[in-house]
Amino acid sequence: MQTQMNANGSDLLAQSASVSLMPNRIVPSPRDLQETGLPRSFILDLLLKHLYKSGDLDLRQLVVQLALTGAIVENVIASLREQSAIESKRGLNGELRYGLTEKGRSLAVEAITKNAYAGAAPVTLEQYRAVVAAQSIRNATFNRAQLVNAFSDAIVSDALIDQLGPAILSGRAMILYGEPGVGKTFIAQRIRRVMNGNIYIPHALFVGNEVVRLYDPAVHEAIAESAPVASLVASDTDARYVLCKRPAVTVGGELTLEMLELSMDPIHRVFQSPVHLKANNGVFLIDDLGRQRVAVEQLFNRWIVPLEERRDFMTMAGGGRFEVPLDFVLTFSTNVAPHDLADEAFLRRLGYKIRVSHLDRTGFEAIWRKECLSRHLAPDETVFEFLVEELYTKHGTHMLACHPRDLLGIVGDYCRFQGEQPALSIERIKHAWNSYFVTRD
Repeated sequence: MQTQMNANGSDLLAQSASVSLMPNRIVPSPRDLQETGLPRSFILDLLLKHLYKSGDLDLRQLVVQLALTGAIVENVIASLREQSAIESKRGLNGELRYGLTEKGRSLAVEAITKNAYAGAAPVTLEQYRAVVAAQSIRNATFNRAQLVNAFSDAIVSDALIDQLGPAILSGRAMILYGEPGVGKTFIAQRIRRVMNGNIYIPHALFVGNEVVRLYDPAVHEAIAESAPVASLVASDTDARYVLCKRPAVTVGGELTLEMLELSMDPIHRVFQSPVHLKANNGVFLIDDLGRQRVAVEQLFNRWIVPLEERRDFMTMAGGGRFEVPLDFVLTFSTNVAPHDLADEAFLRRLGYKIRVSHLDRTGFEAIWRKECLSRHLAPDETVFEFLVEELYTKHGTHMLACHPRDLLGIVGDYCRFQGEQPALSIERIKHAWNSYFVTRD
């Protein structure tokens, strides 16, 4: 059973549009052009680009593609008809459709040369800041019992629970460290469970006269059955947002400083948001700290001030800068001792340093039994005793959380190779041990 929590976000007014967010995180759709916060010229260009890309469309199709209400889209259509940029036609079934005139096609091409973005209408920075604040992870509260519930499918010690809870609630960065295989990444990726709840993520941001894509289906998990859908009339929910689970973004050894900055799509002239911006209102895990191509000191330097101020600055290609909120649980996972990564001054500013240790026999046996059951193997007591006493104890090997999965996987591979039904035996566990662990000559 996962922990269920609600963040009590107070109503916030955006500068250029009224964005009233109730505790259920509903974002009302704008009623007119002014409430979108977007320049009229931008929305006119956006509609032209949709018609250029898709051909003739009816009102409902334009509403869905722009993620704006029918009243707003009709207003834009009227403006473009006055400019002789679009014309109305009757479809095969008699429905009214809209297409580009020669002038409209020329205006669409001109708009595409500025940027080729032709998606849902973006939201303004002011609106985005308000939404992030209302959905903040720092509004969430939970107690020890709820955290235990969040890790109900894992074997986590009481001591570790008592360290993780305050660290998550603090909103400060934390480092999980320990030898490989103790479950650091597993633990970090489950932190999102204690902050259960859905959030709204905009398709894109409007910054100056540029568009920055934010929603990323490769990162964000949309809640399809209750996602906002643009309608002909104003509704409770702004369709420019996507309802998603709180994000859990993980980067590892591939992380570079460039990945933490805006990037420009040179073909479409649209900016892509950096990985940490996609993690807002969720969890951002930097795994395998110390294995990145960028020095650890540079990574820490990049994060210290933004994390303390809970904001970051993005730089556009032309040199312009804008401020974005930072609202995520930043977690570092590393096999390296913290003192070997940075000096004491850095470590003090990073908040929580939590050691994840190897298992004792009780914890190891619990994981062993779960893995056996998941593979439909009888957890033979004789085999388990042999494994612990004759192999782990005599070889002085620590029991790690990943070992049951890996050893039993090798047993299954061995049985399939021999054409036998999967089952545990001392011979098979010895074979798995010798295949898995490296012998020191």
